[in-house]
Amino acid sequence: MKYIFTYILFSVTTLSSFSQQLTLRLSSTPETVLINGSATAYLEYFITNNSTDTLVLEKLELVTNESTATILSLDRSQLRTRLHRPEFKTKVDATVMPPGTTNVLYLEPVLKTGKDQAQQAVLLRYTVNHGGRKENHTFRGSLVLKKKAPLVLGTPLREGTWVAVYDPAWERGHRRVLYKGDSAMHLPGRYAIDFIRVDDQGRYARDNEDAIGNWYGYSADVLAVSDGTVLSVRTNFPESATLSAHHQPGPEDATGNYIALQVSSDRVAFYEHLKPGSIRVQPGQRVKKGDVIASLGFTGQSTGPHLHFHVADRNSPLRAEGVPFVFESFKMLGAYTNLENFGSKMWSPVKNKVVLQERPAPNTVIVFE
Repeated sequence: MKYIFTYILFSVTTLSSFSQQLTLRLSSTPETVLINGSATAYLEYFITNNSTDTLVLEKLELVTNESTATILSLDRSQLRTRLHRPEFKTKVDATVMPPGTTNVLYLEPVLKTGKDQAQQAVLLRYTVNHGGRKENHTFRGSLVLKKKAPLVLGTPLREGTWVAVYDPAWERGHRRVLYKGDSAMHLPGRYAIDFIRVDDQGRYARDNEDAIGNWYGYSADVLAVSDGTVLSVRTNFPESATLSAHHQPGPEDATGNYIALQVSSDRVAFYEHLKPGSIRVQPGQRVKKGDVIASLGFTGQSTGPHLHFHVADRNSPLRAEGVPFVFESFKMLGAYTNLENFGSKMWSPVKNKVVLQERPAPNTVIVFE
């Protein structure tokens, strides 16, 4: 079961008169998605220093039901790995906030969603080092949990072993790449997954991996994950025959050849990096779940042949909000706990199990059922 978390209150309490110079806001209404049997929320807080002083973020806690039960606690060193300052392309210590700066804080807490958690209180606690003295502050909010059926999708790929490549912790992963548009920041790839096919030894290519035709996933059938209507396609992006000859385009062309498929009234599935000449559909066309709509390729912003898949709230590759989805079923074979082994060594195996209506966990190895 999936829930929508809606903030109905977001006020500030403080232990000093300094308080309300630091503000937090959510980027969008968050939802949970089931991963490894746990309801996980993907949250982005925009933290702004409205004061005339430089502030230092020392600690943050996410607490439920105004009790001592802490969902998530981050000290300053941990905050550094979760904070990003959008206007800086180079890495900075974002725990130090000069006047007027805004940070983005990325959190992925596991939340309880039992019947007794229909409403929860959330406290965001932090310590600010101000003028040599530490001041404690608490943001108090309220969460209302609403039951909602998950967006359940069929398989986007057919036979073979696939690695669901993503990790919320990656500094430049899809989860953390914001795009500015319509006077707002958007995170279309919040729940994006890159699917790369491997053999039974974990290799993604045979012989010379520079030749894209040697990649096991190259030219694989790409399938409609649901009955739906094709909203848009791009078909004019060229493809190099080798990795070494590939040109990395800018953000506006990052998708390469792609298909946008409307799977519900407010949900659009995006298939990106598709093979030139392989797209079999056109805007306005109705498709059935399981129809072959294209082939996996190597176009756009890509380091190797793979299928980029995500779902968003509108028909825009960059200026939309990524939303959660689950697959009807898949068999989990294991995971790559160390990506340095990916492509050269076998994954860490687990007892094979069929997973129903969940999102694959980061870097898990799966077979679509």
